[in-house]
Amino acid sequence: MDGALGFVSPAGWTGFWAGPISKPTKILSGIENNRAPPKNVIFGFIGILSPRKKNLGSRLQIIAMRKNNLEGGISSFLLNSSLIQKIDLHTNNLSGPIPPLLMNSYASLEFLALTENSLSGEIPSSLGNLSSLVVLIAAENQLTGGIPSSFGRLSNIHLLDLTYNNLSGTVPNSIYNLSLLTSLGIAGNGLV
Repeated sequence: MDGALGFVSPAGWTGFWAGPISKPTKILSGIENNRAPPKNVIFGFIGILSPRKKNLGSRLQIIAMRKNNLEGGISSFLLNSSLIQKIDLHTNNLSGPIPPLLMNSYASLEFLALTENSLSGEIPSSLGNLSSLVVLIAAENQLTGGIPSSFGRLSNIHLLDLTYNNLSGTVPNSIYNLSLLTSLGIAGNGLV
């Protein structure tokens, strides 16, 4: 059985990981009470991401909940630490829009994976303000509209994958000028 593993550093709570689970278990009990969980505590994740869990800790750096049965939208409560470096919500049942991200709140974000969900709506242009972002994967969703021209400001981006969505319009020329970009995935869209 995979589950969620809490990572505790000498400085305190820094992140959690969650993988597929075979049965529901209590969710985030240590965090819910604003306490860091003990080392190697296994949590299980299933169901809806609830705003009741909004205080995940000021030292949270990693949110990795790949291949769970998470449902509902991505709320900004999940992303309320300026130290977050990695968000991996790949392969869930998440729906609705990608929430706008404010540059000063996510200055450390380097990795964002939202692939294989049912996210819809336009890609928020505020993602282009994430100057530390190295990897952005939002493939296999139902995203619409165009690629924001603000993505031309992603000066540290190496991998940008937006394949198999419902994107349309033209790819901003500034994307092709990103010197560190080594992989651009835009197939399976109506882009020209």
